[in-house]
Amino acid sequence: MGERTQSNETLPVDRAFVVQFHPADAEGFTRYEGRIEHLASGRVEHFSSLKELWKLLDQLLAQEAN
Repeated sequence: MGERTQSNETLPVDRAFVVQFHPADAEGFTRYEGRIEHLASGRVEHFSSLKELWKLLDQLLAQEAN
C-alpha cells in the first residue's frame, strides 16, 4: 500500500461517498457492479461498470457544487 501522510485537515463531508462492489463471480472474476452512496445527501445509485461509477461520481459532485 502507498504511504499516507498525516494531516490536521478535515475532508469535506459533502464530498464523501461509500462505494460497495458486488462480490466476484463464481469463476473469481471481479465484477465492477455495485452501489454508491453520497453521505451528505443519502442519495444512492447503482452502477454496472467502472465507467458508469465515474459518471455517477461526476454527476453527484456537480450537483453538490450548485
